[in-house]
Amino acid sequence: MIVLGLIGFCLYGPHLLMGATLAMDLGSRKASSTASGLIDGLGYLGASVAGTGTAYMKENFGWDAAFYLWIGGAVMAGIIMLALWNYKAGEDREYM
Repeated sequence: MIVLGLIGFCLYGPHLLMGATLAMDLGSRKASSTASGLIDGLGYLGASVAGTGTAYMKENFGWDAAFYLWIGGAVMAGIIMLALWNYKAGEDREYM
């Protein structure tokens, strides 16, 4: 239970950054809820497909391929987050 609690504690910060803070940065005040819903929806879609994709890779190519699939996904997510690292909203953006 302690380890599961620590995992949840460590995952909530990045989830909050991607779901709420990033949505406010990329969308205006009016569009932040739409951006947050889109980010969360895609995350939940990925989580629902992840089990099936991992099982398919394991059954057809072995556990090594399944782990490489997860490593590749983590690397791609890191690259996407690096692309947004220094993003700054335009000064003329309207916050209504």
